[in-house]
Amino acid sequence: MEFFTAFTPHPPIIVPDIGGPELAKAQKTVTAMKQLARKVVEFRPDVMLLVSPHAPVDKGAVPIFVPEHGKYLGNLYQFGSSFAIGMPLWLDFVEKLLKDRPPYIKFYGYTYLDHASLVPLYYLWDEYVLQNRQMPVMVLIGYDILASGEDYYNLGMFFRDYIEKNFAGLKVLYLASGDLSHRLTPDAPAGYNPRGAEFDALVVKAISDWDKDLYLSIPDDLREDAGECGYLSFASGMGFAGEHASSEVLSYEAPFGVGYMVAYAK
Repeated sequence: MEFFTAFTPHPPIIVPDIGGPELAKAQKTVTAMKQLARKVVEFRPDVMLLVSPHAPVDKGAVPIFVPEHGKYLGNLYQFGSSFAIGMPLWLDFVEKLLKDRPPYIKFYGYTYLDHASLVPLYYLWDEYVLQNRQMPVMVLIGYDILASGEDYYNLGMFFRDYIEKNFAGLKVLYLASGDLSHRLTPDAPAGYNPRGAEFDALVVKAISDWDKDLYLSIPDDLREDAGECGYLSFASGMGFAGEHASSEVLSYEAPFGVGYMVAYAK
């Protein structure tokens, strides 16, 4: 088995036909997303699990989405982009998981990809098309908004163990999508809170040093003050990659008052 975990931001403004001239302000993120996409293409995953904070949420269970007709669909038309995509479902995984029915997972019939899924997929799709390769089958996972970071860390470990036991031999991409603080500057979308920078610094350090204990010790009140959306997603990515993974943070910046981190672990 081979595993690759990607940690990505998801602002639509980093898609070129949305960002336009503003794209230059997030050039570090754009460059890092392209670099990350090339690493994924070199890895050549067979399957992908994608965790999105902006898919529909649940309270008390982790939502997994099963699209009608076996394909997720999405586009960025509402943001002014022509990008649209269809991603095939990893049906074998869902069918097996449905039979085993872990009590903390709930299945929903739902087809559509949100922007937190589509923005990272834009960069992967671009690289795969350039390499003339087929995109991997995938499963979309959402947030249980009552869960803790430790819950989602354990969820990531569960997915890895489950795949190792039931789907040996696959190359698996785990894509954890999330933005960091939305309150880094007075003109930030969610207003300003001085603790936003503190939260982002802790996340970047924890991922860079691959320090699970530091990451999971980030207090709930700091998360709330920061106005983040990626904490649970990244916690699951750390759990999936495992305690002994090696990691690299490719970039961090906050050009629009929202923290964007691009990183990977394997």
